[in-house]
Amino acid sequence: MKILIIDNTHQEKSWGSHEIRRFHDFLPQALFVTRRAPHMDLPSSDINFDGIIISGSLSSPKDSKPWLNELESYLVKKIEANVPIFGICFGHQFLGRTLGSIKNVRNAKTPELGWTKIKKLCESKILKNLPSEFYSLSSHYEEISELPSCLINLAESNDCAIQAYAHKEKPLFGVQFHPEKSISDGIHSYNEHQKNKIKHPFRGGKEAHKYYKESIGQTIFKNFYNVVRENHGYKK
Repeated sequence: MKILIIDNTHQEKSWGSHEIRRFHDFLPQALFVTRRAPHMDLPSSDINFDGIIISGSLSSPKDSKPWLNELESYLVKKIEANVPIFGICFGHQFLGRTLGSIKNVRNAKTPELGWTKIKKLCESKILKNLPSEFYSLSSHYEEISELPSCLINLAESNDCAIQAYAHKEKPLFGVQFHPEKSISDGIHSYNEHQKNKIKHPFRGGKEAHKYYKESIGQTIFKNFYNVVRENHGYKK
């Protein structure tokens, strides 16, 4: 099995999407390949992958930069080929744009920074075995304003109506929050927030241990990898 991680990060220390790769033990038989979309480094669309994960980014999903246009074209082909795809934060927003249009994404009325309570709206393969409410780290100034008709809303928060979705027919999912982030990532984000004196509040920054549960991210990635297995006939 081959899993492609499309890395959209801008900070060099984050290149390689290490936070996502740390979950590779849940799919030990797979080869994980990371490619840099902002560097126009996407593989040929003819190369087959059993699953694709799209990382977060400081870029706006509303931009029309060449690498974003290339990414959209690549994803359209993989969606048509029924490849399981999982978008995180920017990846979640960008899939919404790809399946709809740029008009499906907007600036968030209330940016979410810090530990966010996520409320499940219905059961789904990607949020399976999670409690009805849980916390995860958020860091976004943009959001999906309206889902394309092919997607189902799976979760919400107090300030973001679309926290997760699934495609009605294809193995495609998105989450607005960051299940890949660890407690140390959250603490680092809070310290950077304070250092840079960002005006928007960082929720729960001093109480990360109260909100973080390692099982949340583990469960979500296990769920996606199970979808990959099922889609290609592999045994669990």
